[in-house]
Amino acid sequence: IVMFVVIGVSIVVWEPLVLLLAFYIYTACKQEWLALAAASRDEELFGYDTAAEFADNDKDDTAASRPERPGPLARWLHRRRQLKIQREQQQRAADERRMDQLLQKINERGSASLTDEERRFMKRVAEWYKNRR
Repeated sequence: IVMFVVIGVSIVVWEPLVLLLAFYIYTACKQEWLALAAASRDEELFGYDTAAEFADNDKDDTAASRPERPGPLARWLHRRRQLKIQREQQQRAADERRMDQLLQKINERGSASLTDEERRFMKRVAEWYKNRR
């Protein structure tokens, strides 16, 4: 938050050194964040072996057995990939329905009844079918 405030001040004042300060704040915070994340994954936190301390404890440790939840960016990217896959599947299904309609049209009226756009569409879908393996 402080970094964004400093960036705003640097834009208002138009001072490049203040922008450099914002960059420094970002890098320092990022390094601290990575150090804390690495320390929380390690068995020894700050040189103290907590596993040895609680080795005699027979209680179920659900926090340790629970898989690490991905961060907000990773969850957003995953949802975005899933939506993209879903849109592609819907588009593929719509293309297949249209291809079936065009093949039916060719069967009933002949290939001369196709428009240029329909021919381009059929060529594109045929290329997709050829390259999907």
